[in-house]
Amino acid sequence: MNKLVPILILIFAVFKIAYSFWNNAATGRFLTMDLDIWIYRLVWMLIIAGSAYVFYKSEKNKT
Repeated sequence: MNKLVPILILIFAVFKIAYSFWNNAATGRFLTMDLDIWIYRLVWMLIIAGSAYVFYKSEKNKT
């Protein structure tokens, strides 16, 4: 169960970034705030990096 949460967050964040390119909006909404689209994508990239790190750390501790 602990490994599933970072993977789901990672998949969701990748979807949000991909959709932001496809939607071609000037702003993105994150936690009820309108952000510049590049800041919005940066926030989601940080979330991806964090969840990938948590997943990597949990896999590393497993062995």
